[in-house]
Amino acid sequence: MFEMPKKQTAMESLQMDYRTHERVTGRLTPADKNRMVARNILHEELGMFADPQGAVYSLHEDTRDRLLAHARQDASHALCNTISLMSGSKSQSRLLLIAIGLLAYIAYRVS
Repeated sequence: MFEMPKKQTAMESLQMDYRTHERVTGRLTPADKNRMVARNILHEELGMFADPQGAVYSLHEDTRDRLLAHARQDASHALCNTISLMSGSKSQSRLLLIAIGLLAYIAYRVS
């Protein structure tokens, strides 16, 4: 009889993502790891893993929307800080233009 596979923990999933990416691409850069950790944390917060859920939030819609807007602002700030730290003026200029575009998009979506 067919058995459903057990649900992974967040850490098991992240380690599998690392191994799979490295096998497929032949490398695993810090940027790759950062992207995978960010996605893993999102999936963990959404309850997609076997780990027990942490706090359950009962927020009013206005409060939730405000927190979401601040989270987008925080993400944009983190992106800009990352760009500032990166070396290479050509790649930095391109990333800055992307960041400005992303910030404009976020500002438009939040308002």
